[in-house]
Amino acid sequence: MLRSLLILCITMSAAAAARAAPVGVASHISGKAEMRSGAAGAWKPLRLLQRLEPGDSVRCATGGEVVVILFENAARFKIASGGTGVVETTSVKGAQKATGLPAPGIRIAKAMIGSRSDAFVARPAQSHQRLTPQFPGWLPEGERQFEWTPINGASTYSFTLFDSKENVVWSARVPAPHAEYPAELPPFALSRPYIWRLSAFSHSGKPLPESRWGFVTFLSSQDAAYLTGTTVDINGGSHIH
Repeated sequence: MLRSLLILCITMSAAAAARAAPVGVASHISGKAEMRSGAAGAWKPLRLLQRLEPGDSVRCATGGEVVVILFENAARFKIASGGTGVVETTSVKGAQKATGLPAPGIRIAKAMIGSRSDAFVARPAQSHQRLTPQFPGWLPEGERQFEWTPINGASTYSFTLFDSKENVVWSARVPAPHAEYPAELPPFALSRPYIWRLSAFSHSGKPLPESRWGFVTFLSSQDAAYLTGTTVDINGGSHIH
């Protein structure tokens, strides 16, 4: 009996350790998408840049789409509208492999998440969001313009960037839903996640109850090209969406 219990404990510990190692990340989400841990977990909304483990299921509603990047083989898999995929170490069962573009692999994908972000996520605050519904979570190097979805009733905004150790990198108070990082300040580090925080204020200067936060990573032009399939012009005037 004791031996059986010992074997069971070892087995459960091994399973728990396996669950602690993500094998991929949701790099793109459009429309409504959900995920569940294992085959019997509850379905929950899938978040952009959410880490995925073996056995996790991802499903898309009609009109939705999810792209998963796997760390092991740098492969990208697309789960189309109305489809469901099960994440494995080197593939996503039920999904279509995206062969048109090379994938970034673990170096870029892990940089888009960051190892120290879990402490920030665990804080009692609203769940992290994208700057706008189209924002993929990363930006090409040289980009300095930040834009976000307006907050109802806001007269001014406070936009702040933190590094992975939660030190303030830059902060701006602006009257419109966009801010530009000053050209005289040092450029952003590449392949390292930053945390952004947005607060809104009414005409009287009183803070509004809605606040937002999320992640952004700056990628080199080469890494950005892997994700978009285009040559990134770092001197162009593209804005964040």
